[in-house]
Formats: sequence, structure tokens, C-alpha cells
Amino acid sequence: MTMQSADYVYLGKERGFVLIDVEIGKQMITCGDFNFLKPDDVIEHWTSNYRGYTAKYYVVRKELYCVKMHDILTYDKNLYRKVKSPKVRIPYTGSCIIARKDSFFCSDFLHTYLYFDEAFELYFIDGVLKEKLSLSSAIDEFKKIENNEKQIQSRDTISRKYLKYRYDFSTYKWRDNEIW
Repeated sequence: MTMQSADYVYLGKERGFVLIDVEIGKQMITCGDFNFLKPDDVIEHWTSNYRGYTAKYYVVRKELYCVKMHDILTYDKNLYRKVKSPKVRIPYTGSCIIARKDSFFCSDFLHTYLYFDEAFELYFIDGVLKEKLSLSSAIDEFKKIENNEKQIQSRDTISRKYLKYRYDFSTYKWRDNEIW
């Protein structure tokens, strides 16, 4: 399978973080009322974006917002264009993991946050940020392992050791089909 397009989270005026995962059994995007396109309007043939959209989340004064973007085909001109929703408040209750690095790295699996420079676990209640927990201890422990094979063997254990909330092994991008 092709690595999937990343979604991003912006905390205030900080540089963006890659959204690594959302708490198991939950989706942030489905909490928003994005009534600007229907699934039939979305071209789903991109192997790097089987969901048909990407999202940018913004935490502004501790409140969660989202802009959803679709690539659609204009049939009369046979051209692709990106369509963006208005910024919508997201009343999400649950957690997520975000990470940041100067260069991009895969975000399709839970353990990938260990390869980033910094990561956080966020918890929201009704779209209001209540906790921001650093995952630097997990990243530091992982980076101390010098043998690449030992890193691979231990990454799932280390990635879960410091988490407060529950996540699956594959990330939110691979779990749910009902995300329109």
C-alpha cells in the first residue's frame, strides 16, 4: 500500500504538526459539519489518498477547528482542482497524537512518532484542548537504542509505553471507511 497523505494540526501560531493517530474508535473529522461536497463529487483514485480528502486542524485559544480539502475533477474542462471547506469548529472528545520534524516522515503507523523530533498527545473535551502531554521520553528512549534491528523490535512497545490513551496499531487513516 502507498503511504497516505498526512493531515496537519496547528497549535496557535506554531509550525504544523503531523497528525499521527486518533484515539481508537473515534474520528475527529466526523465531528464537523462539512456540508460543502458529497462523496460522489470526490475522485478517489489517488493511491496516496484513498479517503478522498486531507484535513488541516487548528487549535485557536484551545478550541479545535478544521478545514477539509478535496481534490475533485471538473468534468466540463477535465481539470483537477482542490476545494476547501470553510473553517469549522470540531466538537471532538478524545485524544490524538501529533509530531513534528524538519523533514517529512511516514505517519501511517502509531510507532512512527518515535522518528520525529517532538511529539505530543492531546486530549479534547467537546473540541476544547484539556491536556497536552509530551512524548519526548518515548522519543529519547527510542533514540538511545543504537542497533537498527533492536529499534524495530522495540518500537511498538516503546511507542505505547508513554501513552495515556488507547490507539490501534494502524492509524486512523487506515481504520475507518465511514469518514465522509
